[in-house]
Amino acid sequence: MKKAFLLGFLLFIIQFNFAQIIRTTLPDTISYWNKSNKIGLDISQITFVNWNAGGNNSISGLLKGNFIREYSKKNLNWKNELIFRYGINKQEGQEVRKTDDQFQINSAFGYRTDTLSNWFYAGKFTFNTQFANGYSYPNTALAISKPFAPAYIFLGVGAEYSRKDLKLNLYLSPLTQKQL
Repeated sequence: MKKAFLLGFLLFIIQFNFAQIIRTTLPDTISYWNKSNKIGLDISQITFVNWNAGGNNSISGLLKGNFIREYSKKNLNWKNELIFRYGINKQEGQEVRKTDDQFQINSAFGYRTDTLSNWFYAGKFTFNTQFANGYSYPNTALAISKPFAPAYIFLGVGAEYSRKDLKLNLYLSPLTQKQL
């Protein structure tokens, strides 16, 4: 009997020695940020075999991305977006050519005086440029454009009507500046 009691007591003690204490805390579920990330790679190939009407074999590629960060709380909206695209094409008998080249940053800020209104005082900023040299093909000895040359900056101040339930945004800007 003593052995059974001692064995039971020993198992009881061992159970508490190996027990885990798990503390859980709820994560902060209230976030006013919406995030969206999209990255893509498009590849296409065209091959003409025994084709009587003509045509050139080619292969193309396009790398693209779109990243959005949007903050929305009560009377305040702020949307930031980064867009990039770079495409190339190789045709039979020609060297590789750039088909698409874009780097763009957009930021829009809006403030409304009350939560019942769909009208916001708004400001927008856009920066638009390119990654690589641009050429007047087939002449690749002289670049007609270079990275960040040209680069465009757009600034605007005005009003925005926004209805998220209808996915409708109308931006009116009487004060706008575009800088090269």
